[in-house]
Amino acid sequence: MKDTTYKMFYDAPIGKMIIVSNGVSLIEIDHVNHEELMTRAC
Repeated sequence: MKDTTYKMFYDAPIGKMIIVSNGVSLIEIDHVNHEELMTRAC
């Protein structure tokens, strides 16, 4: 099995959220889509 851990960091000044997958992938998304993303994740 593959253990995937997601850590979210919210950068207030820039207004973007960075998602770190096992410290490998860095994805920046607009904070506006944060609620939609969390809704899909749940």
